[in-house]
Amino acid sequence: NYLSKPRIFLDSKSFFRDCKLPVYIVSNIDNDNINEAIKFHDIHVSGVLSSEDARSYKPRPELFKKALKEFNLRPEEVVYIGDSLRSDVMGSHKAGLKCIWLNRKNSINLFVKPNYTINNLSILTEVLEG
Repeated sequence: NYLSKPRIFLDSKSFFRDCKLPVYIVSNIDNDNINEAIKFHDIHVSGVLSSEDARSYKPRPELFKKALKEFNLRPEEVVYIGDSLRSDVMGSHKAGLKCIWLNRKNSINLFVKPNYTINNLSILTEVLEG
């Protein structure tokens, strides 16, 4: 249940519901669990790709690169959003993507520089439009 019926932040639910841009989920969680979680929370996205599909885990760049190919996107068209400095920020940078670090806990970052840092998704529209 932890992976297939996870807790969701209210700003995440609003983001998935209200975002006008295509949103893709790229996750280290395997297909069955991520698809169950998406269904459980009634989230609608343009596509999903898991480490199981890519046979590689973040922060390795293969998962990100497979997502670009699978969804027919170029790196300059993508802004990756993630909460893990190691898996998300480092991994997306290795794949040549811009990255927004979702730093909900206001953690201190001493080792990698995201393009942007936010502490909740409610301000994301401002960042993307800016």
